[in-house]
Amino acid sequence: MTDDLAFFERRLREELARAENEAEPRVRQLHRGWADLYQERLNGLQREGAAPYGDIASAVDTRPTPRVAADIPG
Repeated sequence: MTDDLAFFERRLREELARAENEAEPRVRQLHRGWADLYQERLNGLQREGAAPYGDIASAVDTRPTPRVAADIPG
């Protein structure tokens, strides 16, 4: 079950980051919707007996990751 938790937490963070970095409002909304689904699944796992935790979406830092010269092609 901890593997499930880790997976859903990671996917939630990824979708929130994608939403934050997306310029197109409809695509941003799509990523937020997927993040909501991952949050719902995490909440369900919590009800099934996984270790308690809060709403991860409110605790996730969704600021873009700074890029370094090594990340830039060319």
